[in-house]
Amino acid sequence: MILRRFPFLTAARALFLMLVLGVLAFSQPKPLVAEWVQKDVDAAKLVGPLVRERPIKPASIAKLINSRNYHDVENLGFGAGKIEESQGFGYSTIRVSALIFRDSIVRYQISFQSWSSWSRVREQVLRAWEASVPKPYTEIRDGLTIDIKDDAVLDAYKKTVAKELGELKEIRVPTHLQGDYEYLVSPFENSVVGLYGCGVAGVVPLGKDSVDSIQTAGNSIGLLENVLRGYNPGGRIYSLITLRHLKRRGAVFSQGIEGTMEKLLTSDLLVSACFGGTIHRLNAKEIIDRVENSEK
Repeated sequence: MILRRFPFLTAARALFLMLVLGVLAFSQPKPLVAEWVQKDVDAAKLVGPLVRERPIKPASIAKLINSRNYHDVENLGFGAGKIEESQGFGYSTIRVSALIFRDSIVRYQISFQSWSSWSRVREQVLRAWEASVPKPYTEIRDGLTIDIKDDAVLDAYKKTVAKELGELKEIRVPTHLQGDYEYLVSPFENSVVGLYGCGVAGVVPLGKDSVDSIQTAGNSIGLLENVLRGYNPGGRIYSLITLRHLKRRGAVFSQGIEGTMEKLLTSDLLVSACFGGTIHRLNAKEIIDRVENSEK
C-alpha cells in the first residue's frame, strides 16, 4: 500500500516507515475513562479525614478509605506497633503507614499515587486534595504525600526501649556504613530476617546485606551492639545472630551486652523470617535455632 502511494520508497524504507508509524500509534496514551478519574477525585477528598483521624486504628483507616479488609497492628515490641493499609481507586492508590506507641502517633504517612497517570489526573486531583487536606504536604513524582511526626512520642518510645535493652552508645559511624547502620537501628524499619534469597525472586533481604557490610568493615562490635539495642526488631535479630557468631570466635563485648542478648533470645516477639524462600513469623530463639543448626 505504502509503495503504491509513494513509489519512490524502497522496500526497506517502506518497512522502516511502517515501523515508525506503528510505534507512534502504539505510544499514544489511551483516553482516560471519566468514571475512573472521578473515583480518583473522590478518593483525594478522603485524605483530609484520614489526616484528622484519632486514634489511629486499622479498622477506622480501612473504613475511611472504603476498604473491606484491614490488617492487624504489627507488634514491634515495647508498646510500639505498625499499621499498613492501602486501597486502589480509578488510576490511583491511597497507602497509609503509621508507627504508633501506646496509641499515640510516632509517624503517620499517607500517600496518593497515580504512577504513569499522574500528569494526566494531577490538576483535577490536586484541586480536590487542596480543598480537603491541610498543609504541609509534598508533591512527589507520581502523586502526593503527607508525613506527620511527633518527636516527643518518638523520644518516649526510645526511652522505653533503652530502659529494657540498654542505652545506645555515642559512636562514630564510618561514612560508607551510615546507610546500613541507620537502616538497622531505625524505628521506622522492621527487617525481614533471612540468610539467603527470599521469595520467588530470590532476593537477599536488605538487612542481611547491611549487617554483612558492618561485620566485614572491621571494628564492628560497637556498631552491632547499638543495633542490638536499636529500634528495628529485625535489625536486632540480625545483630544477635552476628554477635553470637563472633562470641564463638572469642569476641569480647561491652558490659551488659550479653544480658541484652539473653533478653532478646527469650523474648516472645515475632518477626518476619525467610527460610527456604518462605516467610514465617518466628521469635528470636526459633530463628537462632534454625540459623545455628544450618551452620553445623
